Amino acid sequence: MPLVISYARYSSTRQSEGTSLRRQVEKAEKYASENNLILDTQRSFQDLGVSGYDMSNVHKGALGLFLQEVDAGRFPAGTILIVESFDRLSRAEPLDALSLFIRILSAGLSIVTLTEPPKLFSRETVRENNHQLLDALIVMYRAHEESKTKADRINTSWNKKRERAKDGALMSLRAPAWIKVHINHDKPMQDKDRRWAELIPERVAVVLRIIEMAEAGIGNHTIIKTFHAEGVEAWSSPRKKKGEAAPPKAKWEPSYLQKIMQNHSLYGAIKIGDEIIPRYYPPVIEKARFDRLQVLRSDRASTKNVNRKGETLTNLFSGLLRCGHCGASMNVNGHKSRRTGYERKWFGCHGARLGSTSCKMTMWFVNELEPALLFWLSQVDYAKILGIKGKSDVDVQLEQLAS
Repeated sequence: MPLVISYARYSSTRQSEGTSLRRQVEKAEKYASENNLILDTQRSFQDLGVSGYDMSNVHKGALGLFLQEVDAGRFPAGTILIVESFDRLSRAEPLDALSLFIRILSAGLSIVTLTEPPKLFSRETVRENNHQLLDALIVMYRAHEESKTKADRINTSWNKKRERAKDGALMSLRAPAWIKVHINHDKPMQDKDRRWAELIPERVAVVLRIIEMAEAGIGNHTIIKTFHAEGVEAWSSPRKKKGEAAPPKAKWEPSYLQKIMQNHSLYGAIKIGDEIIPRYYPPVIEKARFDRLQVLRSDRASTKNVNRKGETLTNLFSGLLRCGHCGASMNVNGHKSRRTGYERKWFGCHGARLGSTSCKMTMWFVNELEPALLFWLSQVDYAKILGIKGKSDVDVQLEQLAS
Protein backbone atom coordinates (compact mmCIF):
# COMPACT_ATOMS: atom_id res chain seq x y z
CA MET A 1 0.00 0.00 0.00
CA PRO A 2 1.47 3.41 -0.97
CA LEU A 3 2.26 6.09 1.56
CA VAL A 4 -0.49 8.73 1.46
CA ILE A 5 0.03 12.24 2.83
CA SER A 6 -1.83 15.52 2.44
CA TYR A 7 -0.97 19.18 2.11
CA ALA A 8 -3.34 21.94 3.22
CA ARG A 9 -2.86 25.69 2.98
CA TYR A 10 -4.69 28.95 3.35
CA SER A 11 -3.18 32.41 3.03
CA SER A 12 -5.39 34.65 5.14
CA THR A 13 -5.37 34.51 8.93
CA ARG A 14 -9.13 35.26 8.77
CA GLN A 15 -9.61 31.82 7.24
CA SER A 16 -8.35 30.28 10.49
CA GLU A 17 -11.71 31.27 12.00
CA GLY A 18 -13.62 29.55 9.19
CA THR A 19 -13.79 26.05 7.77
CA SER A 20 -10.96 26.14 5.20
CA LEU A 21 -8.54 23.85 7.03
CA ARG A 22 -11.25 21.48 8.28
CA ARG A 23 -12.72 21.21 4.79
CA GLN A 24 -9.35 20.40 3.20
CA VAL A 25 -8.49 17.80 5.83
CA GLU A 26 -11.90 16.15 5.71
CA LYS A 27 -11.85 15.95 1.91
CA ALA A 28 -8.41 14.30 2.02
CA GLU A 29 -9.60 11.78 4.61
CA LYS A 30 -12.73 11.04 2.58
CA TYR A 31 -10.74 10.40 -0.62
CA ALA A 32 -8.36 8.07 1.22
CA SER A 33 -11.24 6.16 2.80
CA GLU A 34 -13.16 5.79 -0.48
CA ASN A 35 -10.04 4.44 -2.22
CA ASN A 36 -8.98 2.05 0.56
CA LEU A 37 -5.93 4.13 1.39
CA ILE A 38 -4.57 5.08 4.80
CA LEU A 39 -3.75 8.77 5.21
CA ASP A 40 -0.59 9.28 7.28
CA THR A 41 -1.54 12.39 9.27
CA GLN A 42 1.77 12.36 11.13
CA ARG A 43 3.69 13.05 7.92
CA SER A 44 1.19 15.44 6.35
CA PHE A 45 1.97 19.15 5.95
CA GLN A 46 0.06 22.37 6.59
CA ASP A 47 0.76 26.04 5.85
CA LEU A 48 -1.70 28.15 7.81
CA GLY A 49 -1.83 31.84 6.96
CA VAL A 50 0.98 31.45 4.41
CA SER A 51 0.84 32.82 0.88
CA GLY A 52 1.28 30.66 -2.20
CA TYR A 53 1.33 33.74 -4.47
CA ASP A 54 4.77 34.99 -3.39
CA MET A 55 5.98 31.40 -2.77
CA SER A 56 6.27 31.97 0.99
CA ASN A 57 5.02 28.41 1.48
CA VAL A 58 8.07 27.20 -0.47
CA HIS A 59 10.70 29.61 0.84
CA LYS A 60 9.76 29.56 4.53
CA GLY A 61 6.74 27.30 4.95
CA ALA A 62 5.85 23.64 5.39
CA LEU A 63 5.79 23.03 1.63
CA GLY A 64 9.46 23.95 1.53
CA LEU A 65 10.16 21.35 4.21
CA PHE A 66 8.18 18.80 2.21
CA LEU A 67 10.24 19.54 -0.90
CA GLN A 68 13.45 19.11 1.07
CA GLU A 69 12.21 15.69 2.17
CA VAL A 70 11.34 14.88 -1.45
CA ASP A 71 14.79 15.93 -2.70
CA ALA A 72 16.43 13.87 0.04
CA GLY A 73 14.53 10.77 -1.15
CA ARG A 74 12.67 10.28 2.13
CA PHE A 75 9.39 9.48 0.37
CA PRO A 76 9.23 6.12 -1.42
CA ALA A 77 8.26 5.99 -5.09
CA GLY A 78 4.49 5.84 -5.46
CA THR A 79 3.79 8.12 -2.50
CA ILE A 80 0.54 10.02 -3.03
CA LEU A 81 0.22 13.69 -2.12
CA ILE A 82 -3.40 14.83 -1.74
CA VAL A 83 -4.29 18.51 -2.18
CA GLU A 84 -7.67 20.18 -2.52
CA SER A 85 -6.56 21.86 -5.76
CA PHE A 86 -3.41 23.10 -7.47
CA ASP A 87 -3.88 26.58 -6.06
CA ARG A 88 -3.21 25.14 -2.59
CA LEU A 89 0.25 24.09 -3.73
CA SER A 90 1.02 27.33 -5.51
CA ARG A 91 -0.42 30.54 -6.87
CA ALA A 92 2.96 31.70 -8.15
CA GLU A 93 3.77 32.53 -11.75
CA PRO A 94 2.82 29.57 -13.98
CA LEU A 95 6.43 28.61 -14.81
CA ASP A 96 7.36 28.54 -11.09
CA ALA A 97 4.24 26.53 -10.24
CA LEU A 98 4.90 24.13 -13.10
CA SER A 99 8.49 23.66 -11.95
CA LEU A 100 7.23 22.70 -8.50
CA PHE A 101 4.70 20.29 -10.03
CA ILE A 102 7.38 18.62 -12.20
CA ARG A 103 9.79 18.45 -9.25
CA ILE A 104 7.32 16.36 -7.25
CA LEU A 105 6.36 14.04 -10.10
CA SER A 106 10.00 13.56 -11.17
CA ALA A 107 10.79 12.26 -7.68
CA GLY A 108 8.33 9.42 -8.24
CA LEU A 109 5.41 10.86 -6.26
CA SER A 110 1.83 11.25 -7.44
CA ILE A 111 -0.46 14.23 -6.86
CA VAL A 112 -4.21 13.90 -6.35
CA THR A 113 -6.36 17.02 -6.69
CA LEU A 114 -9.77 16.77 -5.07
CA THR A 115 -11.76 18.24 -7.93
CA GLU A 116 -15.03 16.73 -9.18
CA PRO A 117 -14.08 14.09 -10.03
CA PRO A 118 -10.64 13.82 -8.33
CA LYS A 119 -7.65 13.69 -10.67
CA LEU A 120 -4.44 11.68 -10.25
CA PHE A 121 -1.23 13.08 -11.76
CA SER A 122 1.95 11.05 -11.97
CA ARG A 123 4.89 10.74 -14.32
CA GLU A 124 3.16 7.77 -15.97
CA THR A 125 -0.27 9.42 -16.37
CA VAL A 126 1.28 12.55 -17.88
CA ARG A 127 3.29 10.42 -20.29
CA GLU A 128 0.17 8.55 -21.38
CA ASN A 129 -2.04 11.66 -21.55
CA ASN A 130 -0.28 14.85 -22.64
CA HIS A 131 -3.44 16.85 -22.03
CA GLN A 132 -2.93 16.38 -18.28
CA LEU A 133 0.09 18.67 -18.31
CA LEU A 134 -1.83 21.28 -20.30
CA ASP A 135 -4.82 21.03 -17.92
CA ALA A 136 -2.53 21.50 -14.91
CA LEU A 137 -0.82 24.51 -16.50
CA ILE A 138 -4.19 26.16 -17.28
CA VAL A 139 -5.27 25.78 -13.63
CA MET A 140 -1.93 27.21 -12.45
CA TYR A 141 -2.29 30.18 -14.80
CA ARG A 142 -5.84 30.88 -13.61
CA ALA A 143 -4.84 30.64 -9.94
CA HIS A 144 -1.97 33.07 -10.47
CA GLU A 145 -4.13 35.54 -12.38
CA GLU A 146 -6.79 35.46 -9.65
CA SER A 147 -4.20 36.27 -6.98
CA LYS A 148 -2.52 38.90 -9.13
CA THR A 149 -5.85 40.64 -9.79
CA LYS A 150 -6.65 40.59 -6.08
CA ALA A 151 -3.18 41.93 -5.19
CA ASP A 152 -3.50 44.70 -7.79
CA ARG A 153 -6.89 45.71 -6.40
CA ILE A 154 -5.53 45.80 -2.85
CA ASN A 155 -2.51 47.85 -3.93
CA THR A 156 -4.72 50.27 -5.83
CA SER A 157 -7.03 50.59 -2.84
CA TRP A 158 -4.12 51.23 -0.46
CA ASN A 159 -2.55 53.73 -2.84
CA LYS A 160 -5.81 55.66 -2.90
CA LYS A 161 -6.06 55.50 0.90
CA ARG A 162 -2.44 56.61 1.21
CA GLU A 163 -3.09 59.65 -0.97
CA ARG A 164 -6.22 60.50 0.98
CA ALA A 165 -4.26 60.07 4.23
CA LYS A 166 -1.74 62.66 3.02
CA ASP A 167 -4.71 64.97 2.47
CA GLY A 168 -5.81 64.48 6.09
CA ALA A 169 -8.46 61.76 5.70
CA LEU A 170 -8.44 58.82 8.14
CA MET A 171 -8.24 55.51 6.29
CA SER A 172 -10.22 53.36 8.74
CA LEU A 173 -11.76 53.12 12.19
CA ARG A 174 -8.77 51.14 13.43
CA ALA A 175 -6.34 53.11 15.55
CA PRO A 176 -3.90 52.69 18.46
CA ALA A 177 -5.55 51.82 21.77
CA TRP A 178 -5.22 55.37 23.13
CA ILE A 179 -7.03 56.92 20.15
CA LYS A 180 -10.74 56.77 19.35
CA VAL A 181 -11.90 57.26 15.76
CA HIS A 182 -15.41 58.62 15.25
CA ILE A 183 -17.48 58.58 12.08
CA ASN A 184 -20.15 60.97 10.86
CA HIS A 185 -22.56 58.91 8.76
CA ASP A 186 -24.27 62.04 7.47
CA LYS A 187 -21.23 63.00 5.43
CA PRO A 188 -20.44 61.29 2.10
CA MET A 189 -17.88 58.48 1.90
CA GLN A 190 -15.28 60.60 0.10
CA ASP A 191 -15.49 63.51 2.53
CA LYS A 192 -12.14 63.70 4.31
CA ASP A 193 -13.89 64.94 7.47
CA ARG A 194 -16.23 61.94 7.62
CA ARG A 195 -13.89 60.37 10.24
CA TRP A 196 -12.01 62.18 12.99
CA ALA A 197 -9.78 61.03 15.82
CA GLU A 198 -9.44 62.10 19.43
CA LEU A 199 -7.24 61.01 22.31
CA ILE A 200 -8.64 58.93 25.18
CA PRO A 201 -7.39 60.90 28.24
CA GLU A 202 -7.13 58.02 30.74
CA ARG A 203 -5.17 55.89 28.28
CA VAL A 204 -2.95 58.78 27.23
CA ALA A 205 -2.05 59.16 30.90
CA VAL A 206 -0.89 55.53 30.97
CA VAL A 207 1.09 55.98 27.74
CA LEU A 208 2.83 59.06 29.15
CA ARG A 209 3.66 57.17 32.32
CA ILE A 210 5.16 54.32 30.29
CA ILE A 211 7.30 56.81 28.37
CA GLU A 212 8.40 58.64 31.53
CA MET A 213 9.40 55.40 33.26
CA ALA A 214 11.29 54.25 30.15
CA GLU A 215 13.09 57.60 29.97
CA ALA A 216 14.11 57.09 33.61
CA GLY A 217 15.81 53.83 32.62
CA ILE A 218 13.13 51.50 34.00
CA GLY A 219 12.79 48.24 32.04
CA ASN A 220 9.62 46.81 30.52
CA HIS A 221 9.29 44.02 33.10
CA THR A 222 9.54 46.47 36.01
CA ILE A 223 6.98 48.78 34.40
CA ILE A 224 4.58 45.88 33.95
CA LYS A 225 5.14 44.60 37.47
CA THR A 226 4.33 48.08 38.76
CA PHE A 227 1.13 48.24 36.69
CA HIS A 228 -0.02 44.81 37.88
CA ALA A 229 0.67 45.77 41.50
CA GLU A 230 -1.33 48.99 41.11
CA GLY A 231 -4.17 47.31 39.20
CA VAL A 232 -3.66 49.28 35.99
CA GLU A 233 -5.82 47.43 33.47
CA ALA A 234 -4.33 46.34 30.16
CA TRP A 235 -6.13 47.35 26.96
CA SER A 236 -5.56 44.62 24.44
CA SER A 237 -6.56 41.01 25.04
CA PRO A 238 -6.03 37.84 22.96
CA ARG A 239 -8.83 36.86 20.61
CA LYS A 240 -11.42 34.46 21.90
CA LYS A 241 -10.58 30.98 20.70
CA LYS A 242 -13.17 28.61 19.35
CA GLY A 243 -15.03 26.91 22.21
CA GLU A 244 -14.09 29.53 24.81
CA ALA A 245 -16.90 31.33 26.62
CA ALA A 246 -14.94 34.57 26.67
CA PRO A 247 -11.53 35.82 25.54
CA PRO A 248 -8.66 35.59 28.04
CA LYS A 249 -8.25 38.55 30.38
CA ALA A 250 -5.96 41.23 29.01
CA LYS A 251 -2.43 41.30 30.42
CA TRP A 252 0.46 43.68 30.01
CA GLU A 253 3.32 42.10 28.09
CA PRO A 254 6.85 43.42 27.35
CA SER A 255 6.30 43.06 23.60
CA TYR A 256 3.20 45.27 23.78
CA LEU A 257 5.03 47.98 25.71
CA GLN A 258 7.75 47.88 23.09
CA LYS A 259 5.18 48.31 20.32
CA ILE A 260 3.68 51.31 22.10
CA MET A 261 7.04 53.03 22.46
CA GLN A 262 7.97 52.37 18.82
CA ASN A 263 4.61 53.50 17.42
CA HIS A 264 4.87 56.60 15.20
CA SER A 265 1.33 57.47 16.28
CA LEU A 266 2.85 58.78 19.52
CA TYR A 267 3.81 61.96 17.66
CA GLY A 268 0.76 61.83 15.37
CA ALA A 269 2.21 60.07 12.33
CA ILE A 270 1.34 56.77 10.67
CA LYS A 271 3.70 54.40 8.87
CA ILE A 272 2.39 52.80 5.68
CA GLY A 273 4.94 50.48 4.16
CA ASP A 274 8.21 52.44 4.14
CA GLU A 275 6.48 55.82 4.12
CA ILE A 276 5.72 57.86 7.22
CA ILE A 277 2.78 60.28 6.92
CA PRO A 278 2.88 63.08 9.54
CA ARG A 279 -0.03 64.87 11.21
CA TYR A 280 -2.36 61.92 10.80
CA TYR A 281 -3.41 61.40 14.46
CA PRO A 282 -3.54 63.84 17.37
CA PRO A 283 -0.05 63.60 18.98
CA VAL A 284 0.79 62.51 22.52
CA ILE A 285 4.41 63.73 22.49
CA GLU A 286 6.66 65.74 20.17
CA LYS A 287 8.68 63.95 17.49
CA ALA A 288 11.96 65.09 19.07
CA ARG A 289 10.99 63.31 22.29
CA PHE A 290 9.96 60.21 20.31
CA ASP A 291 13.36 60.16 18.58
CA ARG A 292 15.19 60.49 21.90
CA LEU A 293 13.13 57.60 23.27
CA GLN A 294 14.16 55.37 20.35
CA VAL A 295 17.85 56.14 20.93
CA LEU A 296 17.47 55.47 24.65
CA ARG A 297 15.72 52.13 24.08
CA SER A 298 18.28 51.14 21.48
CA ASP A 299 21.18 51.87 23.83
CA ARG A 300 19.52 49.92 26.63
CA ALA A 301 18.87 46.91 24.37
CA SER A 302 22.50 46.84 23.21
CA THR A 303 23.95 46.77 26.74
CA LYS A 304 21.76 44.22 28.51
CA ASN A 305 21.92 40.44 28.33
CA VAL A 306 18.68 39.79 26.49
CA ASN A 307 16.88 36.45 26.42
CA ARG A 308 17.32 35.36 22.81
CA LYS A 309 18.41 32.14 21.21
CA GLY A 310 21.81 32.08 19.62
CA GLU A 311 25.40 31.18 20.25
CA THR A 312 25.42 32.69 23.75
CA LEU A 313 22.04 31.56 25.01
CA THR A 314 20.35 28.22 24.37
CA ASN A 315 17.19 26.85 25.97
CA LEU A 316 16.78 23.12 25.40
CA PHE A 317 13.25 23.24 26.80
CA SER A 318 12.01 26.34 24.98
CA GLY A 319 8.20 26.52 25.19
CA LEU A 320 7.96 23.28 27.19
CA LEU A 321 8.36 24.29 30.84
CA ARG A 322 5.43 25.56 32.91
CA CYS A 323 5.32 26.86 36.45
CA GLY A 324 3.91 24.21 38.77
CA HIS A 325 2.18 26.85 40.91
CA CYS A 326 0.39 29.10 38.43
CA GLY A 327 0.84 27.45 35.03
CA ALA A 328 2.68 30.40 33.46
CA SER A 329 5.60 29.72 31.12
CA MET A 330 9.11 29.34 32.51
CA ASN A 331 11.57 31.53 30.58
CA VAL A 332 15.33 31.74 30.56
CA ASN A 333 16.78 34.91 32.04
CA GLY A 334 20.39 35.83 32.52
CA HIS A 335 22.94 38.25 33.87
CA LYS A 336 26.47 38.96 32.70
CA SER A 337 28.97 40.97 34.71
CA ARG A 338 30.55 43.75 32.67
CA ARG A 339 33.57 43.75 34.96
CA THR A 340 34.40 40.05 35.12
CA GLY A 341 32.44 38.64 32.17
CA TYR A 342 30.86 36.04 34.48
CA GLU A 343 27.45 34.93 33.20
CA ARG A 344 24.65 33.08 34.98
CA LYS A 345 21.38 31.91 33.47
CA TRP A 346 18.24 30.71 35.20
CA PHE A 347 14.66 29.62 34.55
CA GLY A 348 12.04 31.87 36.09
CA CYS A 349 8.24 32.05 36.16
CA HIS A 350 7.10 34.62 33.56
CA GLY A 351 3.95 35.39 35.55
CA ALA A 352 5.92 36.04 38.72
CA ARG A 353 8.40 38.23 36.91
CA LEU A 354 5.60 40.43 35.54
CA GLY A 355 3.63 40.38 38.78
CA SER A 356 0.57 39.05 36.93
CA THR A 357 0.23 35.98 39.18
CA SER A 358 0.53 35.28 42.91
CA CYS A 359 3.79 33.39 42.32
CA LYS A 360 7.03 34.48 43.87
CA MET A 361 10.08 34.51 41.65
CA THR A 362 11.91 31.21 42.13
CA MET A 363 15.09 30.74 40.14
CA TRP A 364 16.21 27.38 38.78
CA PHE A 365 19.77 27.72 37.51
CA VAL A 366 20.11 26.32 33.99
CA ASN A 367 23.41 24.52 34.65
CA GLU A 368 21.76 22.68 37.56
CA LEU A 369 18.28 22.02 36.17
CA GLU A 370 19.16 20.83 32.64
CA PRO A 371 21.45 17.92 33.71
CA ALA A 372 18.88 16.79 36.30
CA LEU A 373 16.00 16.86 33.80
CA LEU A 374 18.03 15.09 31.11
CA PHE A 375 19.04 12.39 33.61
CA TRP A 376 15.49 11.65 34.71
CA LEU A 377 14.18 11.78 31.14
CA SER A 378 16.76 9.12 30.24
CA GLN A 379 15.24 6.84 32.88
CA VAL A 380 11.77 6.87 31.28
CA ASP A 381 10.62 3.64 29.62
CA TYR A 382 9.34 5.19 26.38
CA ALA A 383 8.49 1.84 24.83
CA LYS A 384 6.10 1.11 27.71
CA ILE A 385 4.48 4.56 27.47
CA LEU A 386 3.99 4.24 23.70
CA GLY A 387 2.84 0.62 23.94
CA ILE A 388 5.77 -0.66 21.88
CA LYS A 389 6.96 -4.21 22.40
CA GLY A 390 10.71 -4.46 22.52
CA LYS A 391 13.06 -1.52 22.27
CA SER A 392 11.87 1.72 20.73
CA ASP A 393 14.01 3.84 18.42
CA VAL A 394 14.50 6.28 21.30
CA ASP A 395 15.81 3.50 23.58
CA VAL A 396 18.22 2.30 20.90
CA GLN A 397 19.56 5.80 20.37
CA LEU A 398 19.94 6.33 24.13
CA GLU A 399 21.95 3.12 24.41
CA GLN A 400 24.16 4.21 21.50
CA LEU A 401 24.79 7.54 23.16
CA ALA A 402 25.62 5.88 26.46
CA SER A 403 28.09 3.41 24.90
